[in-house]
Amino acid sequence: MARWVLLRGLGRESAHWFDLKGLLDAESDEVLTLDLPGFGTRSEEKSPISIGNITDKVRDEFLKLKSDHKDWMLLGISLGGMVALDWAARYPMDFQAAVVINTSSKDSGPLWQRLTVFGWWKILEGFAKRKDPIEREKAVLEMVSNLKKQDVAIIEKMAQIAHDRPIELKNVSRQLLASSNFMAPNSIKIPLLMLASLKDNMVDVRCTKLLSERLGAQAKYHPEAGHELPLDDPHWVLEQLMDFEESLVQPHP
Repeated sequence: MARWVLLRGLGRESAHWFDLKGLLDAESDEVLTLDLPGFGTRSEEKSPISIGNITDKVRDEFLKLKSDHKDWMLLGISLGGMVALDWAARYPMDFQAAVVINTSSKDSGPLWQRLTVFGWWKILEGFAKRKDPIEREKAVLEMVSNLKKQDVAIIEKMAQIAHDRPIELKNVSRQLLASSNFMAPNSIKIPLLMLASLKDNMVDVRCTKLLSERLGAQAKYHPEAGHELPLDDPHWVLEQLMDFEESLVQPHP
């Protein structure tokens, strides 16, 4: 079985993988959840203002932590998906394959598709309520989830994460700057799977469709989930990951 590296997105950290992390642990030899600079275990750092610099900092940590095996797979969601695309393009020797979820790039669609009006509104609403973690995380969940946005337990967990490791607005702003300027690579030499939600209220699914066609990637679409696809339907995501992993080891005619 493969070993996985997981990368979260804008303003999120490794604790936000919720059920998918445990499900993947049960099916894999090893799972590393790496935080991006400025968040989670790296909350004391300043977030770089380019995806390339974020990639290099996360890769440095990966090279220090990884076990001595070559069968690693990379998974990134949203901004973490941008990092995954950049990483896979520049350092293809690090991974057997890569998977990105609900991501975009500067050249995959106009700004209003990459972050919808609804998404911008909920980000602003969330930070306006940032003194109250519960209210802030309610606003965030309303933006990123379709199937679990009323889940009180999830909201409370998210609020606890924010309490334990507070988010700095300046780091979110720097991540937004990095993501807004990210240009997708022209090609990726390792196998690539793109997962997306047809009803994503934050990033228009057309971004994934364009990128998958350009990069020659497989693409799978969830009919109901929101931007936070691993939260809304972790079992569906796990199924796609396991099918993708199995396809890599099947003999070709």
